Amino acid sequence: MATKILKSDVTRTKEGYLRVGWGSEEHAAMLGIRPAHEDDEIQHKGFALIDPTAFGPQATKIYLKESLRQQVEVLTGKPPKVLKNAPKMFIPTGGAAQGIV
Repeated sequence: MATKILKSDVTRTKEGYLRVGWGSEEHAAMLGIRPAHEDDEIQHKGFALIDPTAFGPQATKIYLKESLRQQVEVLTGKPPKVLKNAPKMFIPTGGAAQGIV
């Protein structure tokens, strides 16, 4: 199976925060997945888990495959839309977090 090539996409906002692009190499790393190698036992659509042992010794192959499938679907899917009438706390502004301290 051919290795997937992901592009790096990290930008810095004017406030100094890092913004990771949807579907980028960094986004995949945040989800715990990476492009698969030929010798990876568990693969889905060209991706594999970064560290399958992170799920513990009781994790079965079926569990690992399903976890991988879900993360790949997030990575390759569309980003969620922010509703126009969403409460203010759910609208990303790129600014500092505000609320109860």
